[in-house]
Amino acid sequence: MKSQIKKIVLFLAIIVNIGVLFVNIYNSIVYDPNWGTHIPSSIETARNYFTTKSPSNLFKIFGIVIHILGINSVIRFWKNDKQIRLYNISALFLILIIDLLTFAYFLPRNDIMFDLNSTADIQTLTTAWREWANMNWVRTFITFGIVMLYSLSLNKLYKLRQV
Repeated sequence: MKSQIKKIVLFLAIIVNIGVLFVNIYNSIVYDPNWGTHIPSSIETARNYFTTKSPSNLFKIFGIVIHILGINSVIRFWKNDKQIRLYNISALFLILIIDLLTFAYFLPRNDIMFDLNSTADIQTLTTAWREWANMNWVRTFITFGIVMLYSLSLNKLYKLRQV
């Protein structure tokens, strides 16, 4: 039973992180170009569009799930193979890096672009948008790294036949 739970935790970690990965890609391919097309009117349109819900609502929910699964993966596999433990610790470390990026880098730019009370000028909006757009690809690649680490962990687990 314990081995089944371990498998489920890793599969869920992979699935949830893949979901977030694709939301990030979607944001970069669909939302991002629309936000930067005709600043400031495009930003104003986005502000009005996101008055009820925004992608941040999704990330708040799934962020908690990702943390729970990440911590769970480290704890449940602590006594397993050293390499599995390293993969899971590395994935959790990348999750924390994304948190750091989100709070220190993305949220201030989100406030500049999407806060209804923001009085930022066109140059500030353009700079915030451009910086957000470029760094979101970095965040996306880090998320891809998390998916790969959990996949390697699961692969190693199956190779050891510990499931």
